[in-house]
Amino acid sequence: MKIEHLQHPTTHQLDQLMTIWLSGNLTAHDFVSADYWRQQAPLVREALQSAELIVGLTDGPEAYILGFIGLQNDYIAGIFICNDAQHQGLGTALLRLPKLTIINYN
Repeated sequence: MKIEHLQHPTTHQLDQLMTIWLSGNLTAHDFVSADYWRQQAPLVREALQSAELIVGLTDGPEAYILGFIGLQNDYIAGIFICNDAQHQGLGTALLRLPKLTIINYN
């Protein structure tokens, strides 16, 4: 697995990001109507095109995205890991990047 910045994602990469985003929100926020998340998808897809993204990728020549973190300056706007890659350390690796500031509101 490798971690890298992703600038100007391709259509294929956006499709991968959106699949991970939608699945994550449907799972984590099952108390919110699935229609709500689907209605938000076009806005999120547009925002991802110009967002600062750090992605976790599979190794190999045809690497695909396993998860990502979206940043606004050094604020974490969101972190999403595909179901198959959860509990394997990707989220922790993304959160360990030195640039990030994590705020606990408790």
